[in-house]
Amino acid sequence: LKSKKSAQTPGIGGWIWELWTVDQQILNKIPEDMKGLAVRWVREGGPMFRAGIKANDIILNIDGKDISRRHDLFSVIRSRPAGTTFTLNVYSVENRRTRKIKLKTEPLESGWDDYIQKLRNRRTGAL
Repeated sequence: LKSKKSAQTPGIGGWIWELWTVDQQILNKIPEDMKGLAVRWVREGGPMFRAGIKANDIILNIDGKDISRRHDLFSVIRSRPAGTTFTLNVYSVENRRTRKIKLKTEPLESGWDDYIQKLRNRRTGAL
C-alpha cells in the first residue's frame, strides 16, 4: 500500500463470447464440431488487434489448452502478469483456416482511457 501502485489486470483488448452466442450465419461457416470462443469485437491498437485477430475469428486454444468458455481463457490469462505472451490457435471464419498467433497482454486499464476519450470526442465533434 505504501508504494501506491494500482493493480494491473491482464487484458486482451476485445470482447469474446461462447460460440453458442454467435449469429447462425457465422455458425454455418465453421465446422460443426468446432469448440472455442468467438471474437466479437477488437479494440483498435489493442493486443488482439496487434496480433492480427479479427472480429468473428474463433480462438481454439491458448498455450495448448482447449477452451470453450470465457472463464477458460481468462483464468489462463489472469494467472500471469500483464505483458505475458501467449500462443493462441485461431480459426479465421473469413478464409477458413487455422493459424498460430502470439498475443501479448497489456494492463486492462491502459488503452481503454484513450479509447473512451476517442468515443467522447466523436460524440462532441472534437478532434
